[in-house]
Amino acid sequence: MRAVRRHRYGDPDVLHVETVPDPVPRGREIVIAVGGVVAAVGEGVSRFSVGDAVFGDLLYESPECLAEYVVATEDAPLTTKPDDLGRTMRHVRTDVYRRVDARGVPT
Repeated sequence: MRAVRRHRYGDPDVLHVETVPDPVPRGREIVIAVGGVVAAVGEGVSRFSVGDAVFGDLLYESPECLAEYVVATEDAPLTTKPDDLGRTMRHVRTDVYRRVDARGVPT
C-alpha cells in the first residue's frame, strides 16, 4: 500500500509517499480501507465484519491515518455508517468553510 510517512520531525518537506506492506490485523484489530470500509478483521472481533462501512475518529488510535489502510482496535471510537448518511451529508453547507494553505493560514 502507499502511505505518507516521516522519519523525523520537521516541516511538510519531511513527509514522503512510500510503499509499505499491507497491514494485517492481530487479535481484536480491524483494517480499514481509505473509503471507510472494513477490509480485514482479526480473531475475536465481533463488532465489525469485512465489508462494513464505518466512520469515527482515529487520530489517537491510528496516527498513521495518511495511508491506503489503517489498523484500529475493535474498541476504537468507530461505528457503522448509517445507510442514509450520504443523503444527509448532501445538505451540509460547504460555503462556510475557508480555504487554508499548508501552514493553516487562510487564503
